[in-house]
Amino acid sequence: MTWSEKATVAAFIGLLALPTPILADKFDSSAGNFVPRCRAVVTHERDKDFDLGLCAGAMIALHDDMILLQLPSDHPLRSCLPDSVTVEQSVAVVVRWFNRHPQSRQENFMWVAMSAMHEAWPCDE
Repeated sequence: MTWSEKATVAAFIGLLALPTPILADKFDSSAGNFVPRCRAVVTHERDKDFDLGLCAGAMIALHDDMILLQLPSDHPLRSCLPDSVTVEQSVAVVVRWFNRHPQSRQENFMWVAMSAMHEAWPCDE
Protein backbone atom coordinates (compact mmCIF):
# COMPACT_ATOMS: atom_id res chain seq x y z
CA MET A 1 0.00 0.00 0.00
CA THR A 2 1.41 3.38 -1.01
CA TRP A 3 1.76 6.30 1.37
CA SER A 4 -1.18 8.15 -0.25
CA GLU A 5 -3.41 5.08 0.04
CA LYS A 6 -2.48 4.74 3.72
CA ALA A 7 -3.19 8.44 4.27
CA THR A 8 -6.58 8.09 2.58
CA VAL A 9 -7.52 5.10 4.74
CA ALA A 10 -6.34 6.90 7.89
CA ALA A 11 -8.35 10.01 6.99
CA PHE A 12 -11.45 7.91 6.32
CA ILE A 13 -11.10 6.12 9.66
CA GLY A 14 -10.60 9.48 11.35
CA LEU A 15 -13.78 10.83 9.80
CA LEU A 16 -15.72 7.81 11.02
CA ALA A 17 -14.53 8.51 14.56
CA LEU A 18 -15.86 12.08 14.58
CA PRO A 19 -19.12 12.62 16.45
CA THR A 20 -22.08 13.01 14.14
CA PRO A 21 -24.73 15.41 15.49
CA ILE A 22 -27.61 13.87 13.54
CA LEU A 23 -26.88 10.47 15.06
CA ALA A 24 -26.41 11.85 18.55
CA ASP A 25 -29.77 13.63 18.64
CA LYS A 26 -33.20 12.06 18.58
CA PHE A 27 -34.21 11.63 14.95
CA ASP A 28 -37.05 13.96 13.96
CA SER A 29 -39.46 12.09 11.70
CA SER A 30 -41.99 14.91 11.55
CA ALA A 31 -43.31 16.35 8.32
CA GLY A 32 -41.93 19.70 9.43
CA ASN A 33 -38.43 18.22 9.30
CA PHE A 34 -38.79 16.17 6.12
CA VAL A 35 -40.84 18.38 3.80
CA PRO A 36 -38.27 21.20 3.59
CA ARG A 37 -35.72 18.53 2.64
CA CYS A 38 -38.13 17.20 0.03
CA ARG A 39 -38.51 20.65 -1.48
CA ALA A 40 -34.83 20.31 -2.44
CA VAL A 41 -35.83 17.32 -4.60
CA VAL A 42 -38.65 19.23 -6.30
CA THR A 43 -36.55 22.35 -6.92
CA HIS A 44 -33.49 20.33 -8.01
CA GLU A 45 -31.17 21.84 -5.40
CA ARG A 46 -28.24 19.56 -6.17
CA ASP A 47 -26.07 21.23 -3.51
CA LYS A 48 -28.24 19.69 -0.77
CA ASP A 49 -27.07 16.10 -1.15
CA PHE A 50 -27.99 15.02 2.38
CA ASP A 51 -31.50 16.47 2.14
CA LEU A 52 -32.04 14.92 -1.29
CA GLY A 53 -30.89 11.53 -0.04
CA LEU A 54 -32.94 11.62 3.14
CA CYS A 55 -36.15 12.53 1.34
CA ALA A 56 -35.59 10.22 -1.64
CA GLY A 57 -34.67 7.34 0.69
CA ALA A 58 -37.85 7.81 2.73
CA MET A 59 -39.99 7.96 -0.40
CA ILE A 60 -38.36 4.91 -1.96
CA ALA A 61 -39.00 3.02 1.28
CA LEU A 62 -42.62 4.16 1.22
CA HIS A 63 -43.03 3.08 -2.42
CA ASP A 64 -41.58 -0.33 -1.58
CA ASP A 65 -43.79 -0.67 1.49
CA MET A 66 -46.91 0.13 -0.48
CA ILE A 67 -46.02 -2.57 -2.99
CA LEU A 68 -44.99 -5.18 -0.41
CA LEU A 69 -47.55 -4.54 2.34
CA GLN A 70 -50.64 -4.40 0.16
CA LEU A 71 -52.82 -2.47 2.61
CA PRO A 72 -56.36 -3.80 2.95
CA SER A 73 -58.93 -2.23 0.63
CA ASP A 74 -60.67 -0.49 3.55
CA HIS A 75 -57.48 1.16 4.88
CA PRO A 76 -57.99 4.96 4.92
CA LEU A 77 -54.51 5.67 3.53
CA ARG A 78 -54.38 3.01 0.85
CA SER A 79 -53.27 4.30 -2.52
CA CYS A 80 -52.62 2.72 -5.87
CA LEU A 81 -49.59 4.32 -7.46
CA PRO A 82 -49.36 3.92 -11.22
CA ASP A 83 -46.44 1.78 -12.35
CA SER A 84 -45.07 4.78 -14.21
CA VAL A 85 -44.88 7.11 -11.19
CA THR A 86 -41.38 8.23 -10.24
CA VAL A 87 -40.02 9.05 -6.81
CA GLU A 88 -39.65 12.68 -7.86
CA GLN A 89 -43.33 12.82 -8.88
CA SER A 90 -44.47 11.37 -5.57
CA VAL A 91 -42.21 13.81 -3.68
CA ALA A 92 -43.85 16.69 -5.58
CA VAL A 93 -47.29 15.36 -4.60
CA VAL A 94 -46.25 15.24 -0.94
CA VAL A 95 -44.79 18.77 -0.98
CA ARG A 96 -47.95 20.18 -2.64
CA TRP A 97 -50.18 18.36 -0.13
CA PHE A 98 -48.12 19.69 2.79
CA ASN A 99 -48.32 23.24 1.41
CA ARG A 100 -52.12 22.91 1.56
CA HIS A 101 -52.02 21.30 5.06
CA PRO A 102 -49.28 23.13 7.00
CA GLN A 103 -51.01 22.20 10.26
CA SER A 104 -49.64 18.67 9.75
CA ARG A 105 -46.07 19.81 10.45
CA GLN A 106 -45.84 17.83 13.72
CA GLU A 107 -47.30 14.64 12.22
CA ASN A 108 -45.11 11.73 11.19
CA PHE A 109 -43.77 12.32 7.68
CA MET A 110 -44.75 8.84 6.47
CA TRP A 111 -48.40 9.43 7.47
CA VAL A 112 -48.35 12.78 5.70
CA ALA A 113 -46.81 11.19 2.60
CA MET A 114 -49.35 8.36 2.64
CA SER A 115 -52.20 10.88 2.95
CA ALA A 116 -50.85 12.87 0.02
CA MET A 117 -50.44 9.80 -2.18
CA HIS A 118 -53.88 8.51 -1.21
CA GLU A 119 -55.38 11.81 -2.33
CA ALA A 120 -53.41 11.82 -5.59
CA TRP A 121 -53.78 8.13 -6.44
CA PRO A 122 -56.81 6.61 -4.75
CA CYS A 123 -57.60 3.00 -5.54
CA ASP A 124 -60.59 2.25 -7.75
CA GLU A 125 -62.84 -0.20 -6.01
